[in-house]
Amino acid sequence: MSGRQSSGRRSAICYLLSAISILLLTCERPGSRDLLVQGFIYHIVNSDNSEGFYQIYLAYDVNGLPQVPAVKFNGRSIEMTDFTPQQGQYESWDQFKTDTTCDIKIQHYWGEAHSRVNMPGNTRLTQPGPGFVQGMNDPVTISWFKAPGASSYWADLYVSYEYNDTLGEWDYFELELDTIFSDTTVSYPGSSMFPPNVREVLSGEGEIILWPTDGPQLVPGDMGNVHGRGFGYLAAVNEPPEGWFPIVSPPGQRRDRNELIQHSREKFLRRMRRAAGIPDSLPPLPLIPRP
Repeated sequence: MSGRQSSGRRSAICYLLSAISILLLTCERPGSRDLLVQGFIYHIVNSDNSEGFYQIYLAYDVNGLPQVPAVKFNGRSIEMTDFTPQQGQYESWDQFKTDTTCDIKIQHYWGEAHSRVNMPGNTRLTQPGPGFVQGMNDPVTISWFKAPGASSYWADLYVSYEYNDTLGEWDYFELELDTIFSDTTVSYPGSSMFPPNVREVLSGEGEIILWPTDGPQLVPGDMGNVHGRGFGYLAAVNEPPEGWFPIVSPPGQRRDRNELIQHSREKFLRRMRRAAGIPDSLPPLPLIPRP
């Protein structure tokens, strides 16, 4: 009888120890907290068919990081490029697929934060079409094919031209309009691009850059898309080749394209970085020829 009782006690003790072990493994560490995670995944197709790839993530804890976080993109480790006691910065220029799901996991002292976004598929602008020349006071319509996996589109229109005003004096005008859409077309009235004092346009052009995006739009009221032991905002962007059109003047009088491309692209990356709490310094974006 005593043997059976002793055996029963041992079984009960073993069961209790196993339960305690499981409980300890699943319990949060004392004082555990969520990690702030920000970042974006960026792909671009240029007019010469070259491609660029870029990712950046920021893992932040105002109270300090007891352990250096590890970041993985679809199971692949992302290199840490900067670290302070409160934050780690991770960047990659490696190639990745488009029109696919991206899983981002951040392993840290308090557990794992994770997010899932769609890297949109490729698209292209359909309007303005080839041969379009914007006349003075004419509206501009921009449209594009739907990008698979995109939940919104950020369209940027940049207009610049030289002109003579109503007093006969030379002057220069530039305007940049950017808006977030869920649709695939937008029209801008000519009145927004030609002030009343413009008598004659001498030469100019318009530039269009489109960013199909998945993830929070970063407008008031947006919810974050980082879950688990973390919170924050991650987005994926796939930029198609930019669009160009002359304003009144023939194409031969255009300004330098590279200058205008860099202007809009820096604005976009700067906005994404600021939303992620990342410094404005812009990394080089190596371009890879498409097969």
